[in-house]
Amino acid sequence: MTTFQQFTGDGSTVTFDLGSAPGTDGDVIVAIDGVVQMTDAYDISGSDLVFGSPPVSGALIEARYTLGSGLSDGSVTTPKLADDAVTAAKIAANAVGSAQMSNTGVTAGSYTGTNLTVDAAGRITAASNGSGGSGNLPWINVKDYGATGDGTTDDYAAINAAIADLQDSGSVLYFPAGSYRVTSDLVVDKQNVTVLGDGQNVSRLLVAHNGVGLYLQIQGTDQTVPSLSVASLAFVQAQGTTDATALRIENTTGSYTEMRITLRDLLIRGYQV
Repeated sequence: MTTFQQFTGDGSTVTFDLGSAPGTDGDVIVAIDGVVQMTDAYDISGSDLVFGSPPVSGALIEARYTLGSGLSDGSVTTPKLADDAVTAAKIAANAVGSAQMSNTGVTAGSYTGTNLTVDAAGRITAASNGSGGSGNLPWINVKDYGATGDGTTDDYAAINAAIADLQDSGSVLYFPAGSYRVTSDLVVDKQNVTVLGDGQNVSRLLVAHNGVGLYLQIQGTDQTVPSLSVASLAFVQAQGTTDATALRIENTTGSYTEMRITLRDLLIRGYQV
């Protein structure tokens, strides 16, 4: 942005305050009584225009200059930009990539039920796994325990480790999109558990043994009403497996008079149920 200032010489003053700092001598055009001065006739010191000798009394001093540090160094930096000068219309397509963006300290990866911290500029500065979308229940993501979901690796041990962290007070055992191959029964013996995938078309439990894919055991007393839910998941029998059971739900104590069981959006193929 170009700024214009006028002063009047008094025959003794050599320093005149421009009010804001130009870039260099070359960013300023100075004229005295209409005659443009050579740059060796003055210096720029901060916001001051300093003459080598005082202009005569009554002389009209005119200074025309660029605010900020100018472009004489061939760069565009924040101090050189006027407020609101950069708009979306002025940014070329694909001109801003990861290399041009400052690091906000958020680690790349997948987050479940995410807790986000956003700064005043609208940037995400922190992210962590949270309680997800099922109320305030803790989400247990099987991939956080080493499950691959690649359809080839035996994910039994990883999923079993995730099951061990489920809470009787309520938890979500979460299967992100993938095919989770298991070679032994997955036994869930905690109450008030939701087993949840991302949809029957993308989250699959691939049972590769002649046993039970998912075995939900209801335990305890009839003083409480337990609830179990299985949703958005496919049970697929692996090739070569001939006598598998996809899902088994059993009251292993026999003391309950009431239970709440929800099965929703499930695909069960090639199994006993």
